[in-house]
Amino acid sequence: VITSCRLCRCDSRVMKETILLALFVLLGGAVWFAAAGEPEIPVVASGVVTAPVDENEETGDAPAGFERFFDEGDRLAEEKKYQEALNSWTQGYLLLLPQYRGLKFERSVNVDFMSKETLRRFLIDDVKREYPDVEIKADELFYIHLGFAEPSLDLKALVLDVLTEQVAGFYDPRDKHLNLIRIEPKPEDKKSVLEKLFQIGDAFEPSEQKATLAHELAHALADQKYDLYSMQRSIETDEDALLALSALIEGEAMLVMMMDSMAVSADQRQSFLAKAEQFSRAMQVLESFGSFFSDDVLANAPLVVREALLFPYVKGMSFCAHLTASGDWSRVDGAFRQPPVSTEQILHPKKFLAESRDDPTQLQFSQSTIRLGPDWELLKENVLGEFGIEVLLREQVGKKVSRRAAAGGDGDLYRLYGRRTKSDSGGEVDETFLVWASTWDSETEAIEFVRAAAKHLGVADAESVSAPPGLPKSEHVWSGARGVSVLIRRAEDVWLIDRCPQGSLVAVSEWALDITKSPKIFELQTFKAQKPVEAGGELAPSAK
Repeated sequence: VITSCRLCRCDSRVMKETILLALFVLLGGAVWFAAAGEPEIPVVASGVVTAPVDENEETGDAPAGFERFFDEGDRLAEEKKYQEALNSWTQGYLLLLPQYRGLKFERSVNVDFMSKETLRRFLIDDVKREYPDVEIKADELFYIHLGFAEPSLDLKALVLDVLTEQVAGFYDPRDKHLNLIRIEPKPEDKKSVLEKLFQIGDAFEPSEQKATLAHELAHALADQKYDLYSMQRSIETDEDALLALSALIEGEAMLVMMMDSMAVSADQRQSFLAKAEQFSRAMQVLESFGSFFSDDVLANAPLVVREALLFPYVKGMSFCAHLTASGDWSRVDGAFRQPPVSTEQILHPKKFLAESRDDPTQLQFSQSTIRLGPDWELLKENVLGEFGIEVLLREQVGKKVSRRAAAGGDGDLYRLYGRRTKSDSGGEVDETFLVWASTWDSETEAIEFVRAAAKHLGVADAESVSAPPGLPKSEHVWSGARGVSVLIRRAEDVWLIDRCPQGSLVAVSEWALDITKSPKIFELQTFKAQKPVEAGGELAPSAK
């Protein structure tokens, strides 16, 4: 769900928690930068912010004068001139972020302002373009089939709520635009007595707005250097790899934002990066208390949706913090050039950094036609990965066991098939069955996964059946109201065929066991940036 959106969103929940974390770990008060000299002033005109020339690049010092833009922005914010304040802060960050990050802006940054309602319409239209109804329905059936969600799940409504709720702004790698919310002061005649008395009631919080700018301009800087849109498009058929890439992108921006929130001076940056892993652990503590989802729609969303939303920010920050333990960004830059291709590598950075990098295995089903009964069609083929497997198992076996059971995975691939059938009441219902292959680091890891998967699937409480003639040797065979299921293990390889029509079980199992393996590698393809689009409009088609 989350990886279907290519926008680099800035979620205000995460912004608030990061600001609180920065205040918590910051000892000795704010660190103020010293001014030295007058840099070239970037210009805001017609929504374009020109990247400044860094005159102090060789010294590594922050360009002098950037403070004036922040001071001016603060003054404008107090005067409730919010758009002007954002413009001024943006100019300040264009001077400051290259020094935080060690990269230069190579061209202008396009900045657009939208009303909150226009932004919501844009995001809704974007979901419709990037995530068509047929894919939403396939994902909904997949989540329900595996037990990620209840049958009552309305995934389309949930996705729209998730991706539009509390969004603070976003950078779009497709058209290279930074999109911010235009917040107007609340008219005095619309304010309550208390709002007038305490000068409150406006939705503009300077610290959150600055955090949003730092985060999103970090995306713009990374995009100019590494072409985030092409990176995303190059792996768009692999959801696990996309989530891993999203964790790299968001994790890097989180570190930049944290550095800014803590006002880290030039001579403290190396120390900050070397100790950043401590801050990421604190962020994970906040996550464990559920503080991100205390009072919004996600509090009641399926666990997999909540976890997928947080994963790029929290686990991504932890991953990038591990990479900066040497005190610089060199290994983060290396990760952008050859990115992680699995959530396993995000969760276990040492596997990513190993001299012989531990890349996952890519599985492929046979190209031969699978023999099925009438009306069955392929709904979805994709990769679950360590993140997905752990969340899947967690509710039945507990987090400690699920983490251990999922950690030994080396690669997986699933297919979901579906058809519409008549129910007993005369209406139509969706019928699905799953074919899922996985390979593990060792036979021991495979056995551990089979044990946890059997518990998740409720094998002990299901009706055991005799294996039909011709069925490969199986760990478990059981039946339910909608078909027969089987768990098969051969050494380190495991297959789950779940709720298969009984008459097709042998043929499906034989077909599923014919898999090929190859190393999973990232191959960057170049895609052209797209033209900007208005809310309700259509994006221009991309071309390689």
